[in-house]
Amino acid sequence: MKKNLILISALLAGITLPSSAALVNRYSFSETSGTTVTDSVGGAHGTIVGTGSTWSGTQLSLPGGPGAAAAPAAAYVDLPNGLLSVHSTVTFEAWYTVNGNANGWGRLWDFGSSAGGEITGQGGNTQGQDYFMYAPMRGTNINNQRNATRNLDPLGNGGTGPVDGTEEGIDSSWSTVLLQEYHIAVTWESNGEGGILTQYRDGVLTGTRSTTYNTSDMNDVNNWLGRSNWTGDGYFDGDLNEFRIWDNAFSEQNVLDSIALGPDSVIPEPAVWGLVGLSSFLLLLRRRR
Repeated sequence: MKKNLILISALLAGITLPSSAALVNRYSFSETSGTTVTDSVGGAHGTIVGTGSTWSGTQLSLPGGPGAAAAPAAAYVDLPNGLLSVHSTVTFEAWYTVNGNANGWGRLWDFGSSAGGEITGQGGNTQGQDYFMYAPMRGTNINNQRNATRNLDPLGNGGTGPVDGTEEGIDSSWSTVLLQEYHIAVTWESNGEGGILTQYRDGVLTGTRSTTYNTSDMNDVNNWLGRSNWTGDGYFDGDLNEFRIWDNAFSEQNVLDSIALGPDSVIPEPAVWGLVGLSSFLLLLRRRR
């Protein structure tokens, strides 16, 4: 019943989340122990690798640390392969907190490959090849951020290319406070020949640009939260409250509505949301009761 009340409230408030079956992966970090990170929507569960992470019951805290050569290595989340490249268009959405900036270029997410391909554990001090990433700070400057893609690994193009290794992305300079939670949403939409990146922080458009390739060109075998495919970069020092992957491109209104519902919201069932209006939905609820 609580779920139904949330849905009714969303409808009455005019909230307009995507109408198709768009939410494909959802990580809420609500565990209290262990190394498994649950995907409550797609079943693509992740694994915590490394040391120093802690659960609060609502968030996962990652301790941060220097790059891959360090020992013991800091914790990050390893997600299954192929979560990006199976889609022609995606929106990555997260609620996160930066707790420290001692180690530069920590990634909130980085989906792709490193030199040599897949890395199954710690180590591998190599450069990123293919990637779609978001760094909440450029270097150690928390007031500068970078969202970027690169397409250098030919395996991401079926072994045929073309690839040139040019990084294509969006740099932003938004004031950031340590220990304060923020929302980020980045869409990467295929336009047939390449793609379009669009980035929002806390509901504000922070940049858009075209790319010469798209999501399906990525060889995404290192899909990480808190670690970079440039494995010498620092590990993310912060809290993960919610991370979602959608298989469509959010509009600005979608972003604002998702923020309004918050990280702990119940996402409306797409079939109900897209096929019935408010009156039909309420009638459906009565029948269920």
